[in-house]
Amino acid sequence: MLLIFGYVFKNREVSNLKGNLEAIEENRNILSFQKLFITKVLKASSDVDYDTRQELNQAVLLTNDEKVVSAWNDFLSAKTEAEAKGKVLDLFYIMADSVYSN
Repeated sequence: MLLIFGYVFKNREVSNLKGNLEAIEENRNILSFQKLFITKVLKASSDVDYDTRQELNQAVLLTNDEKVVSAWNDFLSAKTEAEAKGKVLDLFYIMADSVYSN
């Protein structure tokens, strides 16, 4: 009986550790996307080329976060520069909120 209790306890502990590891990996991917976005978009001295857009799309999908992906798509659909600036702020807020809540 004691052996079964120990097994159940260790199984829960492993599950918790796996969950923590997944959250850490998700946070790392969100922060990697954020850094890439800053480097390739916000600090860019020219228009963002096709390859860079593809790199950003791949990076945002790696975040595995629906809210971040949705905010990214909202940014991409902006029609004006002013709207895009607002969408960038929304994107950064959502990324920070996702990392903080993990």
